[in-house]
Amino acid sequence: MSIAFAVSYGEKVRAAGSQFYVAIKLSEGESPYYLETLHQHTDGFVMVKNATEMQDVRAWFEADCHFDELNRVIIHGGAPCVKVWRNWLSVYREGLRKDVVCIASAYGPMQCMLKGVCAQCLQWQIDPKTGKRTKAVYTCSWQDQPMDIVDWSTVDERLAQNHTQETLSAFWLDNIIL
Repeated sequence: MSIAFAVSYGEKVRAAGSQFYVAIKLSEGESPYYLETLHQHTDGFVMVKNATEMQDVRAWFEADCHFDELNRVIIHGGAPCVKVWRNWLSVYREGLRKDVVCIASAYGPMQCMLKGVCAQCLQWQIDPKTGKRTKAVYTCSWQDQPMDIVDWSTVDERLAQNHTQETLSAFWLDNIIL
């Protein structure tokens, strides 16, 4: 989750009378200069450095924000972050309220950013009970979706299409900067 998203979303959530708790992953070498901003715009937050730490935040949620009282969980971030939280929620789902709404970023590769012109971001949704595909949506126009209806295997397949290009671009950039 980005700080800009946390501040923007936190202001709206808290203005509506709800509480807003955040788990934020620090990137390698990133300084938590924004701690005061997070204190101002959240009811509590935890910062983690890697996927292992992110999996261990249940105790913090239970102690600080009454894990069993949450009515909405929003997972905002890239595919690795969403994958960790999906796994975490699947293990601890029984500790959540039965009517909890879980929303996650279903980012797909986006080329045109014109709401479905190129169809590069086409993403399947599924029926959570049967696991069968129900419809395709453009993730460029609906990035944050109910977690239970997203066909995550399709998200993984779509993102894997760009792996080689991303690796080569990172390699090229590393060599130019050096």
